[in-house]
Amino acid sequence: MQMEEIRQKAKTLGIKATGINKTELVRAIQGAEGNFPCFATAKDYCDQLGCCFRGDCLEREDTAAQEAKEARGDISRDGKRKAVKRK
Repeated sequence: MQMEEIRQKAKTLGIKATGINKTELVRAIQGAEGNFPCFATAKDYCDQLGCCFRGDCLEREDTAAQEAKEARGDISRDGKRKAVKRK
């Protein structure tokens, strides 16, 4: 979900959306909608089936895991494993 859509959703729920980052804003919305305020904390699974951010959250986790692997040098940017040089 784009940030403008998130701000609009926050506005309809009476949540002030200025001066707050996306993660904090989404968590505020989640709480206001009766879900756990857990955006971006999922580890491969989310039981909040009614949360409108569920797909974004799980996708974000996949992206974060991919970036961490790239940073460690485990995989290349195209997602392929790098060859390990043995001594």
